[in-house]
Amino acid sequence: MPSALLCKRRAEQDLDALHQYASTYRGKDWKARVQQVTTASKHLERVFLNYSRLFEKPRWLLQARLRGIASLLHDLYDSKAEPFRYIAELRNYERFGACPYCGLPKNITVDHYLPRNHKAFPHLSFLSLNLVPACSDCQGSKGSFYPYKPAMPAKAYRSMGRLRLCEKEKASIKKARRAKTPPAPSLRVFEATPLRPNKVLGVQETRRFIHPYLDEFLHDGVFDVGLVWSGGRPEIGRFLWKRHLTDAQRALVLFHVGKMKVKDRSRGIVRRLHMAFEKYIAGKSVNREEVVDRLKFLLDTLQERTGLANSIEAKYFEALLRDPAAINQLVAASAAPKPKPLTHVSTAVRKTVSHRRGRA
Repeated sequence: MPSALLCKRRAEQDLDALHQYASTYRGKDWKARVQQVTTASKHLERVFLNYSRLFEKPRWLLQARLRGIASLLHDLYDSKAEPFRYIAELRNYERFGACPYCGLPKNITVDHYLPRNHKAFPHLSFLSLNLVPACSDCQGSKGSFYPYKPAMPAKAYRSMGRLRLCEKEKASIKKARRAKTPPAPSLRVFEATPLRPNKVLGVQETRRFIHPYLDEFLHDGVFDVGLVWSGGRPEIGRFLWKRHLTDAQRALVLFHVGKMKVKDRSRGIVRRLHMAFEKYIAGKSVNREEVVDRLKFLLDTLQERTGLANSIEAKYFEALLRDPAAINQLVAASAAPKPKPLTHVSTAVRKTVSHRRGRA
């Protein structure tokens, strides 16, 4: 579930770390490296200070003047120097019990929102606002995508369009001759969609993934979930949108959730949570009020443990509290006897058991 986070560092602090690195580095070829870092810091000041305003249009953040030192800026992320010690602290996201991209309790590492490869944004490899906590599954789904796709020249685009139309017309004529029927009319859509916007200055600019640090609409929540029951076990059936979201924000979140495969990945976690809660209340014959109080207690402790209010586990407990039929089902399940624990049965032959006892 997309969630908002608070970045505790500012871009000015990252620039200070770069200046400190230039003043304290005394390694191999230190004079040339110090000169390169000093040159880079002059061009990075405008980029770092305007990142929060231009991250939706990253073509303004590209720096052609820094291509000669792209490898140096790319490797600063893995540097063990003292000024960049904060990056190692950012990698330790044990305080987050859920991924802010998907809301699932997975292994949390650091993701570069704008990729740091040499052809993209190596100069943003150590910018704190560009380092977002994310699980490995979300990083694999996100990949190195960023919204910078140069459009085709107008003449080439028109000529290719004509060739496609000619090929379609030839194919339709051949098909009509075989069937002895007139060809069907062509249905073409020329309007722009939220996920396919108009091209600006020859570049298609669209943002496909949410930014936990800079998307302010995530603070009020994005949507609630509705549960469906399959085989006596719940799973996420549909998303209930919040009213404050605009159409563009809904399109952004919808693509993000679909690309991260949140609904499919959350199925097993939701079912394990439900089975664990049923096992906890089994044999206790609790009433409706006790079930509601226990669910509210688990919801509060979960939000304190994960640090996120929009995790999948939290949304599951909220959906249970809104569903009276689910509460009644839990009350009925609490009257059933608690299952007995499995007992260990030795399957070894008698000769082997006696031999093991003799050795002991």
